[in-house]
Amino acid sequence: MRKGLAGIPLFVAASMAVFVLGAPILVPPDSTNHHVVHIPGRNKTAVPSTASDGNLHFNVKLYGAKSDGVTDDSTAIQSAANAIPSGGGILLFPSGNYHLGFPIKLTKPIRLQLGAGIYDAKTTAFDVASNGVVIIGSGSSETFIKTAGTSPLITNSKPVQGLMIRGMFLTGPSFRTTGSGLIDLNGLNSATIENISSSGGSYGVHLSAIFDVWASRLVLSRAERADLFVDGGNRGQASIQSHFYAIDLNQGSGDGLLIAANGGLVDANTFMNVTAENDQGIGFHLSKTTGSNTFFHCETADERGPEQWYIESSGNSFFYSHAERTHTPASIDYVVSGNKNAFFYQSFPRCP
Repeated sequence: MRKGLAGIPLFVAASMAVFVLGAPILVPPDSTNHHVVHIPGRNKTAVPSTASDGNLHFNVKLYGAKSDGVTDDSTAIQSAANAIPSGGGILLFPSGNYHLGFPIKLTKPIRLQLGAGIYDAKTTAFDVASNGVVIIGSGSSETFIKTAGTSPLITNSKPVQGLMIRGMFLTGPSFRTTGSGLIDLNGLNSATIENISSSGGSYGVHLSAIFDVWASRLVLSRAERADLFVDGGNRGQASIQSHFYAIDLNQGSGDGLLIAANGGLVDANTFMNVTAENDQGIGFHLSKTTGSNTFFHCETADERGPEQWYIESSGNSFFYSHAERTHTPASIDYVVSGNKNAFFYQSFPRCP
């Protein structure tokens, strides 16, 4: 067995990592899976360790975040995010209340694990600027991201792919001034948005110029303009081949679902088991979408606007979709307007 100068086996000396007085001492990993290097007379520094999943874990509290709901934790959180290597890692937020004075810029394929608590953002909470970012909360009854301002809580400053957002509740004031969604994403490719609840915002979720996006199990309520807004982006852009499943839109001041081209194209998207109810506007408003979208088992109920369904585009298909308990004067379930071209339409009674 090889021994060191003091006669101590080398593997023992390495595992102890104890040196002369005043030198670093390696403390065993803590409950957040971090080693902590303690230098006598100095502060502690987080040294991430490799977890069983092969990822490096970075705990924001070890970079100075207080999570007391009062201290601005933005600088500490951004420092932790900046410390993650270019290949990515996991940014851990232990349970607590975080005050975010400025947006956290995500420029690497980081996975955020948001513990239970309140994330109070003065403006935007998270700005996605990299492919492969994952933002996961502890569930819509555990992780709350809120703002008193008019900026989106989660947005992207450049087109990205591979984004995932899951398991949280987003809330903010209802407003018409900026036209932002609580989740507001433009130029999105191969992304997942699921298990999200929201209350307020100009839009609950606003998606523009998207491709191959899967949005499911959303509960979006009390938005000012529309609970869910999908548009085609600028001229030459499009929102296509995306899927919306098991979505509840309710109690907004405007429409439930709003689809508009806005200079681009909204085409070949699928909406399944989407329900709009108790909104002050129109349940499903397809405004000049210039495309062919398909609706399965979609329903409006108790919408207070002039129509339950208002269709201004042609080529859409409806299967097993229904309007019920209408407060509007319309005597038929579906009100179709501006349909000059062929309209592929089938209506069946609501399934039990």
